[in-house]
Amino acid sequence: MTLKLYLRLLEQSFSSMIAHRLTAILTVILGISFVLVEFIAGYVYFSFSDYLVGWTREEYFFLINSINVMSATYQLFSLIGHEELAFNIVEAKLDYDFVRPVNSYLYNAFWRVHLPSLIQISVCGIFMVYFAPKGLTLLDCFVVIILLFNGALFLFFMQQIANSTAFWLNKSMSVVMIPNLFIQIGEKPKAFYPKTVRFIFSYVLPTLTVLNIVTDYVRGEATVLDFLVLLITLIVLGLLSVFMWKKGIRRYQSGN
Repeated sequence: MTLKLYLRLLEQSFSSMIAHRLTAILTVILGISFVLVEFIAGYVYFSFSDYLVGWTREEYFFLINSINVMSATYQLFSLIGHEELAFNIVEAKLDYDFVRPVNSYLYNAFWRVHLPSLIQISVCGIFMVYFAPKGLTLLDCFVVIILLFNGALFLFFMQQIANSTAFWLNKSMSVVMIPNLFIQIGEKPKAFYPKTVRFIFSYVLPTLTVLNIVTDYVRGEATVLDFLVLLITLIVLGLLSVFMWKKGIRRYQSGN
């Protein structure tokens, strides 16, 4: 996919948002409402103590806002592309995408940008700055931004893999929803879970490591192992998503 083509797709995304501005406004309101619900839950968790398993209320709020930024960043670039991908695979509606002179993997993931997600990124980003520990350096801020993008990339690969199962499964909608379950698990600090569950979702299915690493970093608790797990996870998921897409294309049956 060339830069010129992507800029054209951005232009179409903006035109679509203007044409459906009421839907865009409702989407923004709904997204912010979910953030407010998470704040209320946080106040409930910490209603009887300023500390909970070693976490302060401010650290918890920083965590949930960092995960919301990751999720909204993923949604900005790939929500629309992924929204109907599994359905289009099953219903054989990708014929023209495979004959276009572009990378079908990238085109189907990034053909439309969800611009209302920029509002959620901005709102949650402001809350992150508000709840961030004092004394962070410019280098710390740079690392945080990189880790946020890595978290969004993790969510992208997870959803891409889930959608690609539609090449093999006609009823893949339940599989497509699995990444949302991983997000729900990662929304809580590692310390909230029993040791066995914590180990599984930190190193076997490293959702907690990837989604908690921003907060662990600013708390000074991120380890070299955490960064290695993050790097290996992204490489493995990235290669797996491309492999499944290429294998799936061979199984694709045209609707024409």
